[in-house]
Amino acid sequence: KVLRHILPREGSVDIFYSTAPEDTEKENKAGCHVESLTEGIDFWFIPVDGKFPDYTKVIPKELDSVATVERNTLLKSLDRLHFFTPRDYSIISIKESGLHIKVSDKDFLTEAEECIPATLQGKPLTFGMNMKFLKETLRNIHSGNIQIAGQKPMNPFIVRPENQSETETVTMLVMPLHVDDEEQP
Repeated sequence: KVLRHILPREGSVDIFYSTAPEDTEKENKAGCHVESLTEGIDFWFIPVDGKFPDYTKVIPKELDSVATVERNTLLKSLDRLHFFTPRDYSIISIKESGLHIKVSDKDFLTEAEECIPATLQGKPLTFGMNMKFLKETLRNIHSGNIQIAGQKPMNPFIVRPENQSETETVTMLVMPLHVDDEEQP
């Protein structure tokens, strides 16, 4: 996100990665260097020493529910529904009849729900999620169709392009929110 704002819209950009810090040309501590020759911009990513949790442990390996949906249709639906609630909270149900999205505002007694076409592989699943985070995720995937996949309502779920090239693997992890039984669509 930072690079998108500081790099020029036109011209070439070179990205250099190093697995060994001493291999970099310009600075011994850099793990990644981004350079825009036309604008004279250098951007360095410096690795931070320390112990970090293994994020791959929270990515679900076995997915019980996989919904394939058109990305722009889902994004437009979320934008429309976001108008009806001041919160970013929504409930998504993956069903055989499609992807059901529900939002509500208990203060003003408003509620909105949409069902968009989707194909389901596996069993139905309902989970809560932050609409803002999902919209941000969808805007950063450049694919016609995406898959939303999960295992259980309170486990993390993944969002990924439906068809990925062999040279690229995109998997976005989204954490769920608690869904009350009375709120389910």
